[in-house]
Amino acid sequence: MKDGGTLDRWLPEYRHNEVHETVIAAPLEEVRRAVRGVRGREIPFARPLFFLRALPARLLGRPFPDRDHDRPILDVALAGGFILLANEPDAVVLGVVGRFWKLSGSIVRLAGPQEFLEFQEEGYAKAAMDFTLTPLEDGRIRVRTETRILPLGPEAARRFGLYWSIVHPGSAILRRMWLRAIRRRASR
Repeated sequence: MKDGGTLDRWLPEYRHNEVHETVIAAPLEEVRRAVRGVRGREIPFARPLFFLRALPARLLGRPFPDRDHDRPILDVALAGGFILLANEPDAVVLGVVGRFWKLSGSIVRLAGPQEFLEFQEEGYAKAAMDFTLTPLEDGRIRVRTETRILPLGPEAARRFGLYWSIVHPGSAILRRMWLRAIRRRASR
């Protein structure tokens, strides 16, 4: 599969993205299980980063979903409004629509993948994230994660751009730590 191949199906156009990868010396099936099984408590700094993200909403008495650090992160994301776009042997893709720059995140509850594809309401942003697994010739597995975001309309682009400039460093740290947790889990 070419880089971005699975995401190209779900969010071919985007304005912001980040890509991280690692190579793991473990059997493909172990790496698959690790991608789907990593829990929040396995990722250093996950709690403080999620706490900081929720702090403004909590200070203003607004609801913000709690993170269950003992459940697989992908399950927590799905319970929090992400939808499963693809679950293939070599990739898992999640999608979400919201106003991420708002204190509550303003996540839109979507009925399924087709609704994600068709959603075009200005003032929101669409985001998709994947993990792809590529066997290498030496028996190791390359794990790559990409996140893409498409703000819908000029106001969403402006608001998300400001938000992204603030949260992107923490997001990048979280993704790299997530890949390390996958590597640790798969190598056990």
